[in-house]
Amino acid sequence: MKKILNVTAVVCLYAILLVSCEQPSIRQSAAPHTGNAADADLSQINGISERELSMLFSLTRTKITASDAAKKIADSAGQKKGQFTFTETEALAYDDEKGTFTVKVKGTKGLTGKEFEKELTLTGFENPYAKIFPSLSEAELDFSDAIEHNKTVDTFISDAAGNSALLKKLSFSDDNIGSLSLGVHDRYSLAAALEKNGDKIKIKPEYKVKYLKKEAGGSETSTETDRSALFARLGTDLTKPYFSKEDVFRYIIGKTDDSFLKVYPDAFASTYYAFTKHLNRTPGGAGSLLDDPAIQEIVDRYKKAGGHFKMDIGASVYKPRLGGIKADDYTGSLEIEYCIAEEEQIEAMLDGDYMPYPIVAIKEAKRTGFRTVTKENAGTLFNFKIQLTADAQAGNKWKQRPLNNYPFLRSEYDSNLKKHVYKVNNPFKTTAYCTFKVNGKEPEEVLAFNAPIFFSKCADGADIFIEQISLNKESGSDKLKMHIQFTGSGEGIDLEVSPEYVIGN
Repeated sequence: MKKILNVTAVVCLYAILLVSCEQPSIRQSAAPHTGNAADADLSQINGISERELSMLFSLTRTKITASDAAKKIADSAGQKKGQFTFTETEALAYDDEKGTFTVKVKGTKGLTGKEFEKELTLTGFENPYAKIFPSLSEAELDFSDAIEHNKTVDTFISDAAGNSALLKKLSFSDDNIGSLSLGVHDRYSLAAALEKNGDKIKIKPEYKVKYLKKEAGGSETSTETDRSALFARLGTDLTKPYFSKEDVFRYIIGKTDDSFLKVYPDAFASTYYAFTKHLNRTPGGAGSLLDDPAIQEIVDRYKKAGGHFKMDIGASVYKPRLGGIKADDYTGSLEIEYCIAEEEQIEAMLDGDYMPYPIVAIKEAKRTGFRTVTKENAGTLFNFKIQLTADAQAGNKWKQRPLNNYPFLRSEYDSNLKKHVYKVNNPFKTTAYCTFKVNGKEPEEVLAFNAPIFFSKCADGADIFIEQISLNKESGSDKLKMHIQFTGSGEGIDLEVSPEYVIGN
């Protein structure tokens, strides 16, 4: 009995070994492995399958329409993909709405170049433009004409119905198809309507998806389906405020340039600088500094009732006492910062009062072309004259009088007025042996004479603002030297004078 069992075991073991030895011959008969699972699979088929076609052309059914997929294959004639070389390709039929297409492909495959020709129908494609989950990228309305003419929100919406350009920008993004923009496109069209939402404007996208269809032997047709409801969840994002007062001010100042600052060739720029800075107001009227007529037509529209706003709009140098205006009489130039705002905002800014709504429309301007002061003409603008009296010692006393950077004209703080003022300090006012005149008058009548502007009067009658004058004279010398610092970046101009004549020596 034991022998019979042992024989049976030997026979079974022999059978197992025999089967194991035969397996390699089965694997060797299979097609050689190329390293690509898809290629290995394709080589086993006489032709090409729907699955293989999808893989070769990377057709993702949720990201491409049936018609686009068919055309992608139809455009591949002459191309090689994997083991397949396509010699002839044709889109026979497609239907975006049903998500199907039929193509005919012809070519060769593999290393042997075995020919294939086949019609294939693929199904299950979705139109990705009809399945979007959009996010708003940008939405912008063009209020320029509405601001220019002070139109109400109702008028703007009415205008927009016949002028699509008033919707300046509108675009969306989607993870599957990328971006969507206004206009008519191959697969969709995007427009928008506007409606009033309180004091705001709601943008309502009008989105239509195109479905293409081609039957075998026929031509392509197109139908559209409204998919505007896909944007309903973006209602808050698509509700925009109408233009604000700040938008009006920015629009107006945007229409101005350097020419908004007026130039007076017969005047020194420092006269406008001194007036504006010391009075803390912008010159108006006949000698106005800013060219108001350039914006006056728009400003007048906002003075009337019936528009979107009724308000008084003005222009002013911005914070003139804090660097808002700069003059240079050496170069004949004037530079300002100016603003456009409501008149009450401007008054609050100038007076340093609290402004609940800050001024936002501010711009710079610089002009040249004003009168200039030079070393050559300074002596004609200001004629300094010293006269000695009949005192027999007047000449000697004059020569012995020294002056070292004496502040003849300078800025001083006035504790009563609590601000800086410009004063003339005449060292010869009480001197018995000489008199000191400027343009034939007492210095106080010519230099910084008209507080609080502190103009100085030139010999030809023109006004100018002088920053300071210092006097220097060496003991034993006849000559009195004057250093005049005019307004601007120059180093100043030096003049000198000797007694015109001496009486009694």
